[in-house]
Amino acid sequence: MKIRRLLSRILCAGFGLLGLFLWLQQTVNQGDPLQSVGLVLCHDRPCFMGITPGQTTWTEVKTILTPGMDATLNADSFSINAHTFEALGDYVNPAVVTDPTLASAANTDSSGPNRIDIVPRDATSITLQMIVRQYGAPCGVSLFLRQCNTYIAIPENTKCRRFQLLMINYPGMRVDAILDPDDPSQPEITEISPNLPLYRIELFDPAGIPLESKTCTIRLSPDLIGSVNAPWMGFRSIQTYTLAATQTAAETSH
Repeated sequence: MKIRRLLSRILCAGFGLLGLFLWLQQTVNQGDPLQSVGLVLCHDRPCFMGITPGQTTWTEVKTILTPGMDATLNADSFSINAHTFEALGDYVNPAVVTDPTLASAANTDSSGPNRIDIVPRDATSITLQMIVRQYGAPCGVSLFLRQCNTYIAIPENTKCRRFQLLMINYPGMRVDAILDPDDPSQPEITEISPNLPLYRIELFDPAGIPLESKTCTIRLSPDLIGSVNAPWMGFRSIQTYTLAATQTAAETSH
């Protein structure tokens, strides 16, 4: 009987410690949503679970990402399928450097990842305010119009005139938000607000891709996707940013 009671107490204590561990883990994740998707600071630079694009080698990546973390490791890439996020890290050839003053800064060392994409599973778990609090003020904003069939006249398709994608730019990081969802039941977002949910975070080597990160603007396939770029002015309306971008473009052309 004494042995049974002792075993029962040990089991109860074990379950109690397990419950405490799970509660603490949940509390930590709730208190730090960025850390729950792997976003931390490494030597004042955005990094992912201790992996800094352009600095961490593939050998170091294999040491950081153990098999128990649902990580798949390849020779030149890694992927993680976690409970709170999905992530992909790889090496992408740097953008062609056309400015000779920046040519020496291009990182062509493929010994480690120079890009990491992070997608939170909960589309509302990471907000712009969380990013700004941890990493400071962004340096630029890029807006992209919805891609539409060019054969349809714009007056007949008003959605073509809406901004669909917003990118908030940092040197070495960008965060993306959807402004005009494909789902017609979801309203169009017209404000860059603190609670703006982010669906994707990309970390990259500032000395490599994308080249435009050096000037804090993003231009993806300019012939196909028009971008509107403006400096960060805080939490303002989309209209405020478009007017500022128009004014900046006019001043630059003169």
